[in-house]
Amino acid sequence: MNRKNFVKAAISGRENFSVFGTQIVVGDNLRRNRARRREASWNFQKRFALGLRVPTKFNRVKVREDRVLRQPADLGSPTNKKNMENLIEVIARAYITYGDDILLCRVKGNEHYFLPGGHVEFGEYAEDALRREIQEEIGEEIYDIKLIGMNENIFSQKGQERQEVNVVFEAKIKNRDIKVAEDHLEFKWVSQEEFRGEKILPEGIKESVINWRKDGQFFYSRQ
Repeated sequence: MNRKNFVKAAISGRENFSVFGTQIVVGDNLRRNRARRREASWNFQKRFALGLRVPTKFNRVKVREDRVLRQPADLGSPTNKKNMENLIEVIARAYITYGDDILLCRVKGNEHYFLPGGHVEFGEYAEDALRREIQEEIGEEIYDIKLIGMNENIFSQKGQERQEVNVVFEAKIKNRDIKVAEDHLEFKWVSQEEFRGEKILPEGIKESVINWRKDGQFFYSRQ
């Protein structure tokens, strides 16, 4: 057996083989090394799944199930409650149109509006989160979804400092007559001219969308 085949045999897990007619038995050290390599490979896979963007739907589901199982215990500790105050929120929003009209949303009782959408959950892509949020809020499907810009927003709300990253899409909807599925929200359609006059937060998104309508360029804004 040449050196190349010797290495192959050792790595493959065979515990005994012959080299030039001499019987070779894999010792305990080599078996332990193989076990350590297998354990290191498994640990790497777990770190990849928990720390990076998971590339397959199967693995994303496993990560999200793991998050759900851990969440009650994690959020119950005082340390993690404090850390929750410093989280950066990722929100998927959409400039949704039906013909020339634009769909706006607001919490009942508030003066300002915002582009419809919602929070991106762990293990979820922004576009998937947008589809899910719109479906949950008005029971409608959106289509022709295109990424048009991003906005970073640092602000204070009820005495607490907040930070969010808004991923902004363009989208269309088939039905103009929508039915709101969440009691705390209300929606309305506005014209292009009315859009300019409405109070829409974050302000950076409103101005960026107006400019995007003119030049069609991907935008980044912050405030």
